[in-house]
Amino acid sequence: MSTHRLPVSGLQVSVQQPTGVEDLLLQEARNLDMGLAFQLFDRLVRVSRDAGTSPDTAVSWGELSVTDLEALLLLLRREVLGDLIRAETECAAAGCKSRVDVSFHIDEYLADQKPRVPRGVAKIEGERTYRLAKSDVRFRLPNGEDMSAIDRQAITKRELMQRCIQAEVSARVRQRIERAMEALAPRLSRTMAGECPECHATMKFHFYVTPFVLRELRDHAATIFEDVHLLAVYYKWPEEDILALPRSRRLRYGAALRDQGSAA
Repeated sequence: MSTHRLPVSGLQVSVQQPTGVEDLLLQEARNLDMGLAFQLFDRLVRVSRDAGTSPDTAVSWGELSVTDLEALLLLLRREVLGDLIRAETECAAAGCKSRVDVSFHIDEYLADQKPRVPRGVAKIEGERTYRLAKSDVRFRLPNGEDMSAIDRQAITKRELMQRCIQAEVSARVRQRIERAMEALAPRLSRTMAGECPECHATMKFHFYVTPFVLRELRDHAATIFEDVHLLAVYYKWPEEDILALPRSRRLRYGAALRDQGSAA
């Protein structure tokens, strides 16, 4: 289990390896969205608000900023699959269409997106809100509940801003608030730019954290049903004991049995 501090809230979190129970959850989930992420966090993440409190302090994931939640997903991904992320995209230049590998390290990615408080913005003590200087305009950062509502198509992105800004404001002030939000909580889902190694054209790759990480975790858990069957048949263990095994241990047992079967 590893411990980290979330970039916006500063909450200290401990992330642990999934078991077969979480792997079943990933395999049977209908959508790879923030709601699924919340279920995984409930089971695999422990929060300590400061060094003097219990690591089992409860937290409402929906109240955390999107940046903190995306950072937490990346930390969970690192705990399970390692620090290096690899993805593949296609060059969009006419006549090229080359497959291009995109890779980066999670630690470096998080370090490059550090939050900062911009000039003219003050945090309101004891609240999750901010205020524009020389103004009564208050706003909060988009959070997990907002993203869940967008996933369900319950609100639009324009309605999201109306939820976050606690007053009617002009388009100019809204743009100022949006810039402040980006500084206070840089989005980890963003467009990356690079160069195609074949045609040298500038290319863009949109990295959307939530579905990317959940898809990787689900794919890595794809053997859960076969693993349960193999271990139950060979060791005569009950299903609940097999599902309680950490994923890494269960995969090693399963791999050993497959190797034994192929060698027979």
